[in-house]
Amino acid sequence: MKNFALIIGVSNEIGREIARELSSKYNLFLTYNNNYQLVKELEDELSYKTLVRTFKLDLENDEDIDNLSMELKNKNLSLIVGVAGFSHDKIWNEYERLDLLKYYNINVAGYFMVFKKLINYMKEGSIISINSTNSTYSYYPESLAYDASKAALLNLNHNLALIAKPIRVNTILCGWVDSGEKLSNEEYKKEKEKIILNRFATPEDVSSLVSFLSSDKASYINDAIINLDGGKIR
Repeated sequence: MKNFALIIGVSNEIGREIARELSSKYNLFLTYNNNYQLVKELEDELSYKTLVRTFKLDLENDEDIDNLSMELKNKNLSLIVGVAGFSHDKIWNEYERLDLLKYYNINVAGYFMVFKKLINYMKEGSIISINSTNSTYSYYPESLAYDASKAALLNLNHNLALIAKPIRVNTILCGWVDSGEKLSNEEYKKEKEKIILNRFATPEDVSSLVSFLSSDKASYINDAIINLDGGKIR
């Protein structure tokens, strides 16, 4: 009998590709907060391979998180992959206090509440956070609120590795990923020139790493921060 994998955020292409990659090994519990039609299409695509359940989840809504917890009770949950996040760039000095609180509520507090509820259901397995290189070494003043929240999430996962043992907790720091992000041709070229491999990652690059980190072959990898950025020229 397959265990369940929870993928938080399959409204974007990275989350959907992770679901495809994991569908051969896990039953899937997929959450979304928008783009239901895309999620429904994914459910239809994967249902012939494995059991798929979908759930609307707003990480700012504690009632949603409580309901998610009830849905997953006694479901043999052994993997959580956090993909969802909030981002809305603006000129740095236009940010207000409420803007920063929204980033924190979704990108940090929301995940904390999910982990707090669900780690008691997991006897083994792993938690994998899809984070961003913006949390550590990138300079984008227009996204400073997002970057700060992702740095906080990085620290949350670091502490969670101790709290949740023997569940393994690892973080993937993604650079640019070809997943429908809107960049002008000039911006795309400029960012690509900063990458040693001279290309953006693909969603498949991310999903392959998730698959490895969730497998027995990665059984001694814990509290790790793995850059998936093609090598960044700093």
